[in-house]
Parts: sequence; C-alpha cells; structure tokens
Amino acid sequence: MACAMLLGSKLPHYLWLDALRHATYILNRIPRPGTTLTPHERLFAVQPELRRVPVFGQSVVIRVPEPVRRKRFRFDGRGELGAFIGLNETIKGYRVYVPGDTQRIRESAGVIALDRMLHDDVVLPDDGTPPPPADGGGEDGYESINDEEIEAHYDEPAQLSHRTRRTPAEAQDVADFMRSTHFSREEVEAINGSASLTDRRRSERIQARDLSAAFLCLAEVIREPLNMAEARRSPQWPEWERAVHVEIKALEDNDTFELVRLPPGTRALDNTVQFRLKLAADGSIEKFKARVCARGDRQVYLLDYIETHAPVIDLVCVKVFFAFVVKVDMAMRQGDVPAAYLKAPLVETVYVKQVKGFEKAEHEGKVWRLKKALYGLRQAGRQWHQEIDGFLR
Repeated sequence: MACAMLLGSKLPHYLWLDALRHATYILNRIPRPGTTLTPHERLFAVQPELRRVPVFGQSVVIRVPEPVRRKRFRFDGRGELGAFIGLNETIKGYRVYVPGDTQRIRESAGVIALDRMLHDDVVLPDDGTPPPPADGGGEDGYESINDEEIEAHYDEPAQLSHRTRRTPAEAQDVADFMRSTHFSREEVEAINGSASLTDRRRSERIQARDLSAAFLCLAEVIREPLNMAEARRSPQWPEWERAVHVEIKALEDNDTFELVRLPPGTRALDNTVQFRLKLAADGSIEKFKARVCARGDRQVYLLDYIETHAPVIDLVCVKVFFAFVVKVDMAMRQGDVPAAYLKAPLVETVYVKQVKGFEKAEHEGKVWRLKKALYGLRQAGRQWHQEIDGFLR
C-alpha cells in the first residue's frame, strides 16, 4: 500500500518512510478482512474519521509563518504549495512536502486542500537527497509548532477550508478496495504453477489477520520517548519509570559512581535518559529499556577530559578477516559485552547530577562522582578501549 501511494503521488523516493507511516495510519482505521471493526476501534473503542484526511500527495496550501512573511516582499503570497504526506501524531497537525525549498518538510495545524495532486502542478525531480528534519528551525526561520498552539485532535484533523472540493474515500470504501487486492488460493496456485499448497491443521494455523491488526496498532501507539518529559506524558510511563529504576540500580551494582557533595569551585554535568523498546522476534515488546547518559557536549577540555581518541577497526579489515576465515575453513564466533563503557575505569574526576525525579531522599543535594565511564562522556570510548586492550593482550 505504501509503495502504491508513493508511486501514485510521483513524490521523491526518499519520502518512503512518510508513505509507510501514512499507510499504517490508514490501515489502522479501516476494517480488516472478516470483521467490521478497525484496529483503532478495537483498541480505543472510538470510531475513526478519515473523510477529512487528504490523499497522500494531494496538493495543499500551507500558511507561511508570520516571522518569515515579514522578511519577504509585501505582496508575496501568504501560502506555499506543497503535497500532503501524512499527519504528525506529536503536534497533531499536517506534514507537507514543499518542493524546491531548503527545509522541504513543513508541519502545520491547518492546510487548504486542493482538488488535484501536486505532480499536476509542478515537476518533482527526485534528486535522492532527503530533506532536513522538520522539528527545528530552518535557514529561513521556520519554527516548529508547540502542542499548545494546536487544538485539533489527531483523529479528527483541523477543519479544511470550504474551498476543499475533494475528499478521500470513506473507511468502508478503502476496506473494500483492500479486500479486492487479496488473491484466492486457486489464483496463488495458478501463479506458482503448483498443483496444491501444503495444508496445515487448523489448530496449528496462526490467524495472520489478528496478528497484523495487533501489530499495526502496536507500531503506531507505542512510541519511544525522546526525553524524560515525553516519557512522563506517555501512557506507558509506569514501564518507563520502572526501566529507569532498573538502570540506576544496575549503575549502583556496577560501582559506577558514588554520591558526594559537590566541591566548591567545581560543576556537575547534566544527564539525559535514552528510552528504547526491545522487540522480540515476532515484533512484540520484550522489554522497556532506559539508559542514563552524561551530557558530554557540555564537557570542557582539560577540565573534564584530555584525550578522547579510540582506534576503530576499518570495514575493509573486517571484510579481509571474513575472507581469510572462509579461505582457511575456520569457525568464527562473536561475543558481546553488555554495557561495555560502564566497565572502564575513569581517570579524570567527573561529577554528574542525579537523574531528575529519581534523586534519593537521604542523599538530597549530592551528585555522582564517576568511578567508571558513563555513556555520553567524550573519553568513554578511549577508556573502554584501554580496558579491553589490556584484557585481550
């Protein structure tokens, strides 16, 4: 479906991820074969609304932000022509591709949809160069939109202008089209040229439609938070909070730090927490993971670190090694060192603040004095290399 959307819109191929996201959004809101309920309705008990969602690649007009418009000629247009490429679940607005612009992906709470596709208006060369992300300011001063500025609900995007004359098919129409694309068993056998396909007993058969409906919902609903604030707003906050406690406990057990008073005249680095989902082989969530990292970007040379170089093997050497193993018919094994950087002793004295919201009551006002390297430090890679090099030698 995503491939058909991208090819039909004639948009550049590097927008494949946007096409995939929008296809997932649509599939979550249309009935699956054999049922009248959509995955979204099963999960939230709310009937989805697709009539106000433009077609992928449809021409839309997005408003030029006021700060940018002031820098332009007074009689320049207040809108820019672009192509609709999906909805942003974070800011609850529209994502628009604007060709020929420095920051090609724009986001807005409201757009004006036109009764044609973008490729009918302009020629879209596919130069293969992906656009910069749209979450920050561009060279021309565009700014991202805060949640407070957008009142429209994500499932019901902002009301389109009365000039909108084209609306996509309703959910049931899209579902009928999706069902029509399924091949029967006889058609599959004719294509494969085989007389019959091996049957499985019904008790051993996995209902693919049930799994697909569940995983389609999972792919959209469960998101990895970008920071602690976003994790706290997440419905999965209890799992993320538990993961942070597990991470801090692991640092304590590893003797990575000790809690001390910050000496006068010194400073403590900030920290950040990275959140990750560990998936099982079938795509289900196996574990919620959190990793505490130091803000190495705020380290000062000669104060928090001195040397940072750590040798890394070249890819050519890896390929030569693999070729040699095959040539002499050797067996090769690989291993992994979990939390490798945390096992390397630290030479410099580095102080890091406690994780905000997870401070220990009996150690209020204290900071971490690192005994071992922490992810994010500039010298962490070098310290780990020295540790493993001494062990291997």
